Amino acid sequence: MGRRKPGRVRRERPVPAWRPPLLRSLQPPGAFYNDTDMPWWDLQPGEVPDRPGITEQTRRWIMWLAPVYGGQVPAAALVLDSMIARGVLHCLIGPGEVSEVPVDRFARQLATTWPAAAASGACTRELLHIMHADGFLLVGDDPFAVRTVLAQPPHTGGRWLFWDAVTEQEHAEHRVVVAAEIAAQGRDPEDLYGYSTTAAARLFGTFDSGR
Repeated sequence: MGRRKPGRVRRERPVPAWRPPLLRSLQPPGAFYNDTDMPWWDLQPGEVPDRPGITEQTRRWIMWLAPVYGGQVPAAALVLDSMIARGVLHCLIGPGEVSEVPVDRFARQLATTWPAAAASGACTRELLHIMHADGFLLVGDDPFAVRTVLAQPPHTGGRWLFWDAVTEQEHAEHRVVVAAEIAAQGRDPEDLYGYSTTAAARLFGTFDSGR
């Protein structure tokens, strides 16, 4: 009685710092971002979420998530948070192919891929939501799984490039583009807050033995 089940993520976390909103302006695809039956939350700092039928648990979740998403919280954030709470991420690694990745395994790989992230002090839950809020992973609804973004659209309505659907040629071309961007900006490609999408792809790609 009272003991935490193995594999579950402890939820008692400090509220993250408030960040600028970004994800909504990127117009991510999928029902969890565009279904009018699952509208985005629009909150100001300190505002308490309130909708008919909202549970106290959902209210607490949204109040914790709101700062990470700059107050603009999609339904996808709650879906992602429920996966984290259960200790397993359902990751799309190929057309219709979903891999169950333990969150603690993800955390270990994250520390290897992005040492700066491991040293940032943010918990795994917050790091995952930061990646989501900045559009470097999305939550798909068909199938129901996390998708790693290799490239965001260059313009509104453009094509998103996902790790699970990219061709070898597209992947090679994208590596060249990202390398040029990083070199031009003088960024460290392993820095979490520089967000190398190639590093993000490598992070999730390690969970697919075929990649």
